[in-house]
Parts: sequence; C-alpha cells; structure tokens
Amino acid sequence: MIRKFDYLRVIKGIEPITRNIDRYGYIIIPKQIREKLSLREGDYLEIHKRRDTIVMKKTLNKTNSVKKCLVTGEESENNFEFLNGKLILSKEGVGQLISEIESKFLYKNKSESY
Repeated sequence: MIRKFDYLRVIKGIEPITRNIDRYGYIIIPKQIREKLSLREGDYLEIHKRRDTIVMKKTLNKTNSVKKCLVTGEESENNFEFLNGKLILSKEGVGQLISEIESKFLYKNKSESY
C-alpha cells in the first residue's frame, strides 16, 4: 500500500527534507524545491493549513487569497482571475465590464467593420 506522502514523493521526485523553524518563525525552503518550482526572491507564497499539514502555493501577487475586483473594489476569494491573474473581477464587475464593452464597441460601431 502506498501512503499519500510516499505517492507524492514518487510523483514529484523530491525526497522528504526536514527543516527547523527558528525563533522568529522562519524556515528555509530547500534549494532543490525552490528550483523545481521556479521560486525566486520576492515571489509570493499563499500559505494554508489543511488538517495537520501546511500547504504553500506559488502565487502571482501578495493579496491572491483575498482578491479585489478592479471594477467594483469588492474583496473576495471568490472573485474571478483573468489574464493570468492580472485582471481580477467580481461577478458584478464582469457584468459591468461586459455592458461597457458592448456599449462602446458593439452598439456604436455596428456600421463599422473590423
């Protein structure tokens, strides 16, 4: 029987590494893991607790877990990401953007050809 941890090790090709947490709460991510995930100085990590496990995920920006809509300003982790995280919109923001695009391009330029 393969335990979940052993399965992950086989798939990812990385042996388990033990690190200590210093008195400030810092931990060093091993070089082989940083290289495998293309982590660079200044990159952001989203950190979650899942049962008794800490899960870290590379993210595009500092506030990825609470995403702020560019149109409405609504902050929610349920907002949608477009253009690889460069554009964040709430459901209401998507509707407003679609309406504005339609009014500026579709209805005004019906006679124009693209």
